[in-house]
Amino acid sequence: MLHRQRLYPLLRYLPLALAAATLAMMEAGHLFWAVAAMMVGLGALNAAIPVCWSTWLAKEIDDEPESGGGLMVASIQLAIMMGGALGGQLLDRANASAPPAGRRVLLILSVLVIGNGTRIRRPAQA
Repeated sequence: MLHRQRLYPLLRYLPLALAAATLAMMEAGHLFWAVAAMMVGLGALNAAIPVCWSTWLAKEIDDEPESGGGLMVASIQLAIMMGGALGGQLLDRANASAPPAGRRVLLILSVLVIGNGTRIRRPAQA
């Protein structure tokens, strides 16, 4: 199926692209226009991720979409809460560059959880 050929690589590599853009933004922090361009890139990447996960939800959990949608909203809220708490702790205990470093670590961990997508795929129907 076409969505499986394109969707799972996106679910895996979009967080890596976010991590790379965050690292590049930290390295080019003294160049205003470079950081501005990277912020536009971060916005585009952040907009693509929910679309990919919503597509996954619609294609792979078609028998219980309401439950899947509820779990997705709950996981997004949990991620926002935990990210804010972790980022605040890193900022308080380290310095201003620690929260973006923590973001990179969490994005890379998300790539490891997704893997190649086999754990989140519905088994093929005969």
